[in-house]
Amino acid sequence: MSVCINFEIERLINFAVQNILIEPCDINYIRNHYLNLFNELTPQKYDIDETLLYPDSILENMYKYVISNKLNLGATEDVIKCKIMDVLIPRPSIVRSTFNLIHKNHDINLALQYFYNLSLASNYIKTTAIQKNQNWLTKTKYGDLEITINLSKPEKDPKEIAMAKLQPKSDYPSCLLCIENEGFAGDYNKPSRFTHRVIPLSLNGETWYFQFSPYAYYANHSIIFSSKHRDMKISSDTFKALFDFVDLVPHYIIGANADIPIVGGSILTHDHFQAGSHVFPMEKAKTHSEIVWNEAPNIKGYILDWPLSVIKLIGTKDDLLKLSVNILSKWVQYSDERVDIVNHTTERHNTLNPIVRKTEDDKYELYLILRNNRKNETYPDGIFHPHQQFHNIKKENIGLIEAMGLAILPGRLDNELEQIAMFLNYPDKVNDINKSHPLWHHKNFIKEVCRRYTPFKSDFLKKEVGQKFMQVLECSGVFKNDNNGTAAFKRFIAHTNGKIV
Repeated sequence: MSVCINFEIERLINFAVQNILIEPCDINYIRNHYLNLFNELTPQKYDIDETLLYPDSILENMYKYVISNKLNLGATEDVIKCKIMDVLIPRPSIVRSTFNLIHKNHDINLALQYFYNLSLASNYIKTTAIQKNQNWLTKTKYGDLEITINLSKPEKDPKEIAMAKLQPKSDYPSCLLCIENEGFAGDYNKPSRFTHRVIPLSLNGETWYFQFSPYAYYANHSIIFSSKHRDMKISSDTFKALFDFVDLVPHYIIGANADIPIVGGSILTHDHFQAGSHVFPMEKAKTHSEIVWNEAPNIKGYILDWPLSVIKLIGTKDDLLKLSVNILSKWVQYSDERVDIVNHTTERHNTLNPIVRKTEDDKYELYLILRNNRKNETYPDGIFHPHQQFHNIKKENIGLIEAMGLAILPGRLDNELEQIAMFLNYPDKVNDINKSHPLWHHKNFIKEVCRRYTPFKSDFLKKEVGQKFMQVLECSGVFKNDNNGTAAFKRFIAHTNGKIV
């Protein structure tokens, strides 16, 4: 079935007016832009009577038209679709002016809602793709963990992968977070950012930029990145910037990935934070014990009952800044070989994830997740990293989001779990899985779940995957939840001049 491009142009214009991307007086101007873009000489007007939340179906038809008519609109599907939407998106100066005007005349909530709606309507937030993700809760001894199988990021076409290898390497933009991405066309190696817009913020006396994440993992998932292309570094300046952000956006939580490999996030070369309006499982965790510091009598301190090693602090900004910098400096230099913690070999091994939320009584909750990235012969991927027996479920880094209890599991699991389910009623068939079988890496897991499976358990496999993720998080805890780990945690708290009570 051929695509009528004039019809799709009118659909997209109708969508743009409905979602306030353009005003009615812009219609002729926009139509002429699209006629030129698609090499059409004469418009055909249609009466469009539809309401769409997202423009995906229109963009898909337009993309098919571009391909079938061999129009040169870009290197990849992503670039072509973004180029089509770019016609409708206000320039950065207009977006920022509108945001600031709404903030000034109303409040930050309404300004963020404007920016979020723009990010949705422009297709920068890939809502339809995000809806493909599988999501569920798994009950564990630490509370409910949130599990996501990530199906939203599209896999590259083999032709695109081949073409990418032929492209000259470019250092522009320096990384996916740099401000130079705003309006960047994209190519086989880098995604299009035609529709990318950011909002400047002043944090700790420096310029940072706010954006929503294209592939959101939770409500209002946002990224705040430095105006400077500099490496991630957790320091006193980090804490100050985090506190400044929640003063500006008090209904968001914000945190930083660790600043060293293995325990860090995917981009260590650009200083950034992640934020949003979500309440994470870690925040709902029970407290394991209370901590007091004589030099910080007004701070309430706790060790959380959580698979990773987390210190929770509640207090005023000034008190928390002073204590958190002390804990960070002590942890960076801390070693306890009785529990495999060594602070430095040929590189630094200790760091932490700081997370801040502002409370209704104008105080702050500060979470410090202690991290260590050392390897040894037994654990060549990392002592406090997902251990090899769990790599069939998760072998990638445990970053900030997952450390707080939201699993982001690889998309391959979607199909693999369907195949595994076939073995549950035929456990004898597990022995047929050999090294050439696509489920070889799951063989031990399949044996294990077959022993426990009963047909009346609904979502059995999902629960089993959730339990494995819990164990993955336990691997990542520097002080284990046993007597030896508890004693080790107590020694570190004493090293910070604190006391567990």
